[in-house]
Amino acid sequence: MPRGMAMEEMSKDEYIAMNHVRKEIWNKGMYGYVVGSCSAVLLHTAANLVNRYQKLPVALNRNTLVASFFLGGTIGSFLLATAAGKNEVHNLHHIFPKGANPPPQASYAEIREDKILQTWKETSVERKE
Repeated sequence: MPRGMAMEEMSKDEYIAMNHVRKEIWNKGMYGYVVGSCSAVLLHTAANLVNRYQKLPVALNRNTLVASFFLGGTIGSFLLATAAGKNEVHNLHHIFPKGANPPPQASYAEIREDKILQTWKETSVERKE
């Protein structure tokens, strides 16, 4: 449950939709970590094979293998989790206004214009007195 929302504000269907989006983001993030790590290891192995025939400017050893494993996993996890979040956010649009604190009422320009008018009216009343 989001912080600051009362239990009765969200229906059971809204909780299910929110948990589905969370689950998709986590699942795609883990899938991205596995795929990214495996592809990084494969690329490192391919670079090692190329290094046997043509000397690369970078020394490839166990340290670079571990670094590529973690870097590939991190990048894959980030990309797939971000894509999942962007693909699933449409399921939450009907929930967003319920958590707004305070709910959006007017644009910044309208609020600023109202304050300027209010200040102008107050100063004009003071001038008349």
